[in-house]
Amino acid sequence: MMNKIYALAATLAFCLIGNQALKAQDAIVQEGEFGIGLGAGHYFGDLNTTAQLNRPKMAATVFSEKL
Repeated sequence: MMNKIYALAATLAFCLIGNQALKAQDAIVQEGEFGIGLGAGHYFGDLNTTAQLNRPKMAATVFSEKL
């Protein structure tokens, strides 16, 4: 008799917890993204032997994507 009660309680708990897990699947869908980037760039050249960062140039990017 106690095994049947434990089995019923376990089944009920599983159904309640499983129902909550199914609700977690209703996530927000990503529809797009955007971003910016800032930095610096420098060209060393093909035959550069000193490799000094003496004249860095500013660099910037902006991107967006619609999925």
